[in-house]
Amino acid sequence: MVVVKSFTYRDQPEEFSNGYTFIGPSPSDSASWDVLRDDVVRVEQPCFPGTVKYVRVYGYTNNDPKQPHAYAYTWPLGSEPVGTFQETGTGHPMAGDQAGLVSFGLARKSDKGKPTYLRKYMHAGFVDATDRDKLAGDWLTALGVFTGPAGIQSVHGGLMSPGGPLDGDPPPGSNVTAAAPSPWVTTRTLKRRGKRPKTA
Repeated sequence: MVVVKSFTYRDQPEEFSNGYTFIGPSPSDSASWDVLRDDVVRVEQPCFPGTVKYVRVYGYTNNDPKQPHAYAYTWPLGSEPVGTFQETGTGHPMAGDQAGLVSFGLARKSDKGKPTYLRKYMHAGFVDATDRDKLAGDWLTALGVFTGPAGIQSVHGGLMSPGGPLDGDPPPGSNVTAAAPSPWVTTRTLKRRGKRPKTA
């Protein structure tokens, strides 16, 4: 499932997304996809401030990039959910292309025997007031809840790594064994950067 959100970047609307592959089977009908959509939004919302708006969702039943989505939903204008995080400390809002990083360790190792991870980048967060390289403490806590057993891991059997682009099934050991947010600010390139065309 890919969840698309919107916020303001360089004084213009900008979209970013987060994608998830779940252990549970693909939903069998539109109503079941709706439930999965709402569950994902519910655990994501506490990670984002009210300036982040949910736009649309795509659902897929396999990892073949040539295959179309099996489900799509766009929130009607004016009824879009928004983030629920509220900064209660002294943190400052991030720049648009800054992000927090959450990592999910996988059971399998790489070909060289090293740990492998799922990584998600979370925009619209907050940086520490005295150390701009670190996340604000309360936002780091919110990301910790998101990665924990009551967060995204509680949805549809929990996260797993997708297989290769054309694999029918993920390889063995794709389940998550540990998860945590990084305390450091990172960056993630947004789609629309640089000079923008003039508005009509």
